[in-house]
Amino acid sequence: MTKGRWAAVVVALCLLATAVATAYAAGKSTAVPVQEVVRARRFELVDAKGKVRAGLVLFPDDSYGLSLYDGNGNERAGLVLVPDGSPGLMLSDSSGKVRAGMVVRPDGRPGLGLYDSEGKPSARLWLDADGAPELVLFDDKGEVLWRAP
Repeated sequence: MTKGRWAAVVVALCLLATAVATAYAAGKSTAVPVQEVVRARRFELVDAKGKVRAGLVLFPDDSYGLSLYDGNGNERAGLVLVPDGSPGLMLSDSSGKVRAGMVVRPDGRPGLGLYDSEGKPSARLWLDADGAPELVLFDDKGEVLWRAP
């Protein structure tokens, strides 16, 4: 084979290698395809170590909610919508015990509850059926200590 032929073969091989590399790089695009709709019964958001930090879930009773977890895996905040449409918000301490909660009942009346470290009610603030506020304080046994009005 002559020098000219060798040069032509080398050039052709280089062009072929460049075409293959370009096609491979185009197929390995860093852009992530975006889906119009994603359907599931549960979604989990995980950190770089694979720990679940948030979850969106549909429960068997058809309520659904969003949970936020701390680095130890304890649920610290939860937002839920129950089947009758009533929303609720729960805030928990570092051990995962609910310490505060807020709900809006089906009739639209809001309520707020505060709980001790054992999960027993300490205080509740509600609107009664007439829309008047009611505040109740509980002792450490869960018995009513004070109520207004």
